Amino acid sequence: MRELWWIIQSIAGILAIACLLRVWGHKVQLSPRDMLMHFSCTITDWIVLPLRKLLPLKTKSIDLAGILAAVVIAVLAALIYNLMVMGLGTGSLLHPGMMVFQAVGWLLEKFLYLIIFVIIAQAILSWVNPNAPVAPSLNLLSRPLLAPLRRVIPALGGIDFSPLVLILGVQVLLSLVARFFPAI
Repeated sequence: MRELWWIIQSIAGILAIACLLRVWGHKVQLSPRDMLMHFSCTITDWIVLPLRKLLPLKTKSIDLAGILAAVVIAVLAALIYNLMVMGLGTGSLLHPGMMVFQAVGWLLEKFLYLIIFVIIAQAILSWVNPNAPVAPSLNLLSRPLLAPLRRVIPALGGIDFSPLVLILGVQVLLSLVARFFPAI
C-alpha cells in the first residue's frame, strides 16, 4: 500500500509542479515556445484546457485555470491519501474542509520546492554554463524573487549571495508549512 501511495504522490506532485511552473511562467511572460513552458503545457494541457473552456480564467498576468488545475490535483491527492491511509473501512476520513486545507499545504510545499529547484539550477548554470538553452528561462523565473534581495545584499567579492538567502528563507517557509498544515 505504501508503494502505491508513493507512485500516486509522485505522479500528482509532478503534475502539480508542472501546473505551478505553467502559472509562474505565464506570470513572468515566458514564451509559449520556451522549453520549460512547452514542457509544463504539454503535460498539463489535459486538465488546464478543459478548465479554461468551462471558466474563462486567463487574465493578462495570472493563469487562474493553471492554479485551479494545481488545486484540483492537490485535492485529489489529499482525498486518495485519506482514503488509502486513513479511511479504508475505518470511517476515520478527515472532514472535506480539512482535506482542502491539507491539499493547500501540500501544494505550498511543492511550490516552495519548485522555487528552490529553479534558484539552485539558475545559480549553477550562471557559474557552469550561462549560455545554456534553459538559462534565460531560469533567469526570468528567478529574477522577480532575487531582485529585491539583490537591492539589499551586496555582492561580496563578485559573488551574489541573494540565491543563498532566498533558499534559506524558503527553507524557513517550508518548516512553517510542515508545522501548520497536516501532511499528506
